[in-house]
Amino acid sequence: RVIVSMSEEVAYGEINALFIRQIIGLLVISLLAVSLAWFWAKRLILAPIESLTSASRELSEGNLNARMGLNSPVGEMAQLAKSFDGMADSLEERYRKIEQQDRELLRTNRALQTLSAGNHTLLRAIDEQKLLEEMCHTAVD
Repeated sequence: RVIVSMSEEVAYGEINALFIRQIIGLLVISLLAVSLAWFWAKRLILAPIESLTSASRELSEGNLNARMGLNSPVGEMAQLAKSFDGMADSLEERYRKIEQQDRELLRTNRALQTLSAGNHTLLRAIDEQKLLEEMCHTAVD
């Protein structure tokens, strides 16, 4: 029978060093993987959501020029951006039409007020000279 004695450091030292190198390697690879995942998540998900949030806030505050303006040609975020920008275009066009109709309504209202004042002048006129003076006064006002 032969008994060989060896310290634990000698017996397991190389295996422990290999184990520590593998753990460090796994940590480095894991850190790289998490960093890449964070970068792509930020680029593909977080940035478009922040852009949508910002554009929505601006639009709700009355800025009808607010757009997402994503340049991504594909994916759900691109569809969302296109849909949002289309909605903003539609709102801007409707607002422009409402403003135009409002201006037309104001012009029509002024014309009707002038006609009404002219009718009142016709009803109150005593003679032709007074009628002409009152009509001129009504037209100028």
